[in-house]
Amino acid sequence: MPRAVAPDRVVVNTADQSLLLYRDNAPVLKLRTIVGDRKHPTPILALKMAAVTLNPPWDLPPSIASKEILPHLKKNPNYLADSNMIIVNDKTNDPQGLSVDWTRYTAKNFPMRLRQLPGAHNSLGRVKLEMWNAFNIYLHDTPSRNLFDKTSRYMSHGCVRVDQAHDLARHVLMNQPGWDSAALLAGIDAGDSKTIRLKQSLPVQILYWTVFVDGAGELQFREDAYRRDAPVSEALRATAKRAVTQVASGP
Repeated sequence: MPRAVAPDRVVVNTADQSLLLYRDNAPVLKLRTIVGDRKHPTPILALKMAAVTLNPPWDLPPSIASKEILPHLKKNPNYLADSNMIIVNDKTNDPQGLSVDWTRYTAKNFPMRLRQLPGAHNSLGRVKLEMWNAFNIYLHDTPSRNLFDKTSRYMSHGCVRVDQAHDLARHVLMNQPGWDSAALLAGIDAGDSKTIRLKQSLPVQILYWTVFVDGAGELQFREDAYRRDAPVSEALRATAKRAVTQVASGP
């Protein structure tokens, strides 16, 4: 994590399942989030938001395509067509795999790269906030907005789904020429995929604070869902014990 905190930044606290947007060190927007489940915990990262994509396509990670989509295809060969997906590396003029014998494949030898096209039911929703990184983690909308009403929202494969993502995009693009609220909504409604590169990148910190002070100055505690606190506590105790031993033994 950078020691110097940027006055304009986005802070995601996965333990609180929330996002805060700061301007001049003051929080101006707080939104609920859905974060990685316990098998796919969202990592702690310091990133730069570089662009906003309207109506994004979704390139499925190979693990999701082979382990989660392939079983559906074996039961229903029309699954790609029904889900508005295509095979990106298709060479047979059959991008939706209607003639493919899916029973030939397993999770270990699945060769297809799958993409879900933009649309109302795209898993990324209508807005994606781009933060290019080796973990392929980003902020995005979702068509399943009812899930934000749940208290526990550890449901994703690691990415951060944002409630009212279009509102976050509106704030991010506020100083971007030609992208006021009306233009943003028009761009979303147009349905075409469009990436708007930011004139100045926006720092994003994805953190894991099970204990923190809220905006009212109240101390807050959250569940240690990822079981990260115990190893840290144990390491701190071991360090303290070594320090005491060194002091007691003298120079």
